[in-house]
Amino acid sequence: MALPKLGVPEFYTEIPSTGNKVKFRPFTVKQQKALLFALQSQDLDLMIDCVHDIVDVCCYDVSSNKLAAFDIEYLFIKIRAKSVGEVIDFYLRHGANNPCQHRQQYALNIDDVKVNMTQVEDPVIKLEADLGVTMKYPSFREITKFSAISKDNPTQIIEFVASVIENVFNSEDVFGEFTLDEMVEWVSNLPTTYFEQLIDWLTKVPKLEHTIEYVCDECQQSETVELKTLSDFFISA
Repeated sequence: MALPKLGVPEFYTEIPSTGNKVKFRPFTVKQQKALLFALQSQDLDLMIDCVHDIVDVCCYDVSSNKLAAFDIEYLFIKIRAKSVGEVIDFYLRHGANNPCQHRQQYALNIDDVKVNMTQVEDPVIKLEADLGVTMKYPSFREITKFSAISKDNPTQIIEFVASVIENVFNSEDVFGEFTLDEMVEWVSNLPTTYFEQLIDWLTKVPKLEHTIEYVCDECQQSETVELKTLSDFFISA
């Protein structure tokens, strides 16, 4: 005799970049096991694939490959909240300049974490009177890998910038068909001031982030902690 099917609770949230409503469900024990394995493995590609898989499986009518990085991160923490609880327990430490070794316990409610979409930059950047580019939000894979590279590696930084250019345009045409290698070569030949405009746009891309302010129970020192990447939110996932 087949075992009875379990009812699956369903919830709604919004995709930050579009405001579109999306229905989702919690992840299963099997999916949580895969997530824990990925986190413990420290394999970046495995962790990225696992997050994509969970968003694809748990969200209805959503393709994670078409979402911006902050969309995926936001949907993932919403799924996590409904799967294992809205509160994440952290142990926070002082910075290197403080001799106090106390680990401060802190409970973060995921519902307090938002993506700030109030100051979204125009993706169209005019470099010259007759030349410009249209940028696109980095994917979760792109932004996660970029955060892992050294900021002293110009080759990888140029490749990352090239990967988030949607098209190049002038008064006569829009150039939207090119290989990554072709765009890397084009970006490599930009004047430094033009390249800095592209970097500036990327620094202002919406992010999943949250600021924690607390006072240490041991030394009474005030501290501020910035959570800026998905792994920051799931130290204790």
